[in-house]
Amino acid sequence: MLNRKIAPISSLPESLDILGSQTHLLSNGVKVQMVEGGTQEVLRITFLFNAGTRYQAKPLVAATTLGMLTEGTKSYTGTDLAEQLEYHGAYTDQGLDRDKAGISLYCLSKYASKLLPLLQEIILYPTFPSKEFENIKLKKKQQLTIERKKVAYVAREQHQAMLFGDKHPYGSYATPESYDKLHLEDLVTYHRDFYCPEECLIIIAGNGCINTLPLLEQYFGNEAWKKSEAKIPKRFPIPSTASEKELTFTKEDAVQSAIRVGKIAITQTHPDFVKLSVLVTILGGYFGSRLMKNIREDKGYTYGIHASLVPFKEAGIIVISTEVGKQYQEETVKEIMLEIERLSTELISEEELELVINYITGELIRSVDGPIAISEILESLSVFNQDFSYLSDAYKETNRITSKELQNLAKQYLRVDDMKVCIVG
Repeated sequence: MLNRKIAPISSLPESLDILGSQTHLLSNGVKVQMVEGGTQEVLRITFLFNAGTRYQAKPLVAATTLGMLTEGTKSYTGTDLAEQLEYHGAYTDQGLDRDKAGISLYCLSKYASKLLPLLQEIILYPTFPSKEFENIKLKKKQQLTIERKKVAYVAREQHQAMLFGDKHPYGSYATPESYDKLHLEDLVTYHRDFYCPEECLIIIAGNGCINTLPLLEQYFGNEAWKKSEAKIPKRFPIPSTASEKELTFTKEDAVQSAIRVGKIAITQTHPDFVKLSVLVTILGGYFGSRLMKNIREDKGYTYGIHASLVPFKEAGIIVISTEVGKQYQEETVKEIMLEIERLSTELISEEELELVINYITGELIRSVDGPIAISEILESLSVFNQDFSYLSDAYKETNRITSKELQNLAKQYLRVDDMKVCIVG
């Protein structure tokens, strides 16, 4: 008889089981990665471009170019596009970060032949209509004005500028006045230079990928899609960080203060990245982390505090963020520094390490559950020219890591004296 007083034995898989992908090349050299799977007849078709904000000559060009792709094309108005997508039960989604810009189509597999011509119009032949452009500028300017009244928003942009410098692609930021300097010609030029076949990766995921390949060849593999003649910079030197160790921006009407603590760190291609990710998770990367236990549960200064290791193509950052009452600013920063210091001076217990390893490996397993999730992982890996072997190796490396290794990493990458502090409130 089953004894329900005894917990069942649980264990994690020895390796990460990932649904495989296939790679094809269209006639014009565009790379297509396919993840076939799933029981439902649905597809996610993503076009990913090296067109992130790091490449723009002025603020907001990358975001506005991407946002206006669906506002009108050579053959369709924005309303026409929306109606066609709705009629077929489909929709598009857009994503933009420092390095990449992407647009995804979600649709039933049987309608791919109807919708890929629309996607061709959106990607190859947007017209950037002037009326919609002016309306979007006005709307987005108002939204940005509101956002920049929030302490967390200002702290994020100022801390990034503090780390990289406000002229560097990873440290620059937009103001409402930036919209006044934005012109239609900027979008047309950006689209011409960056939304081109040599800067594109197509990722298809779902049930029916192989049947979509001839359609991709028909609409995106021919010479109609012109290559760019622009000389695009591939690397941006990472500058020495700002000399200020701490910056405070006072907002008299703020109820709380936003705090960000961090430094420039390694990126995902570095051999220490996986292990450092484990260390940062222990510090503040999950609900039971040290920072949460200290500053939320013990001190009661905040509802939440988080630490993360964020990889960009050219560099990464370690950043700790939280919001606290104004009266707790100094004490919160002090406690954050104490927790950082502890990682260098005290060995992590085996019990805590096992808990975090189980959490991270569980998240890795969840992240590759199904073709759509796997396609999203492929997007992030593509930034660093990595494949699924990176995830498999990361899974094994996480399970092998020791407390002594983590302590040595803390001494190397988490020195209190290297941390830059930004407080807004």
